[in-house]
Amino acid sequence: MDPSQSPPFLQLQGIHKSFGGIQALSGIDLDVREGEIHGLVGENGAGKSTLINIATGVHQPTEGKLLVRGESIRFANPHEATAAGIAVVHQEAELFAKLSLAENMLLGPGLPRGPLGWVKWGETYRIAEEALSEIGENFPVRTRAGSLSIAQRVLAQIASALHQEAKVLFLDEPTASLTDKESRTLFEQIRRLKEKGVAIVYVSHRLEEVLELSDRITVLRDGTHIWTRPRDQVSLPEMVTAMVGREMTDQYPEKRAKIGEPVFTVESLSDDEEVFEGLNLEVRSGEILGLYGLVGAGRSEFAQTLFGIRKRKNGRAHINGKPFQAKTPTQALHQGLAYLPEDRLTQGVFRELTVRENAAMAVLRRLSNLTFVSGKREKASTQRVMDQT
Repeated sequence: MDPSQSPPFLQLQGIHKSFGGIQALSGIDLDVREGEIHGLVGENGAGKSTLINIATGVHQPTEGKLLVRGESIRFANPHEATAAGIAVVHQEAELFAKLSLAENMLLGPGLPRGPLGWVKWGETYRIAEEALSEIGENFPVRTRAGSLSIAQRVLAQIASALHQEAKVLFLDEPTASLTDKESRTLFEQIRRLKEKGVAIVYVSHRLEEVLELSDRITVLRDGTHIWTRPRDQVSLPEMVTAMVGREMTDQYPEKRAKIGEPVFTVESLSDDEEVFEGLNLEVRSGEILGLYGLVGAGRSEFAQTLFGIRKRKNGRAHINGKPFQAKTPTQALHQGLAYLPEDRLTQGVFRELTVRENAAMAVLRRLSNLTFVSGKREKASTQRVMDQT
């Protein structure tokens, strides 16, 4: 059935939401149809997350109403929204890292228990495996969730939601931490869900993805509804203009940068696993150099080899004319090279630690007194960095 001919499964009508004196949403209308992929876009602060939270029972609207299959409904909490067939998968796929994947997947509906309250582990694993098989996946459910890739965590949450008979699935920035290959796998799953009649609300800042996947697109700006249009009536420039409220004719105004002498040079660099070979690079003072390539071209491997994460086979590098050779990330840092990884969640930060502790992690020796880290030095060091940025 053509989604455009389907009646709405979920409708949000005239939704207002305020937090204290701040008006987050003003008269938002949104309807979602079965078998439809509905793109939802807007700048940061446009109200997308607040709208998702209202649709899934996290917040209640100040004004307006929700309808499911045409009947007015009010969710007191996310459990009630899930029971009505509405679920959400957030961009960082929050799972309890030390619990198994199966435990995480069944926390919502509850782990199966026997008469004495003991968890039926065999049944727990079986249910989780069945849920994954429904979307064509089979990664191990007994594995700790923290050891899985971001893509696997996202897919596991989708499988869990569908096993609980979700009819509307909000995907909030699902590809934010995925590689291109992982994103393509997710897109295949989304299209399969659409064919099964599941309604997908796809929220993303990656507008090309929204255009590729969506049947209809809704734009929010400053907590208001700008328009909802069929995909074939939307272009990328029109979407950007609606999001920001003006035509973006000068997105990249001409700049006259003062380019200085070479600061970092790489000559004939090859990695030990032969992902790339004989690469040359020169970066000058005051210059931003873009490094581009298709998936598998070796972009990340090149950076990781320079930073000492991967082994170098041959080649030379210099920083300010001095030879640069790093067999470990620590050596790279000491010589003045830093690296921000593609996967910030699993490679870039310690999520259990504070911002201050994360910022100080690379210079702990400077901040420690024998075996203990000086909290005073740590605070001062982090504050200096924050003041500079």
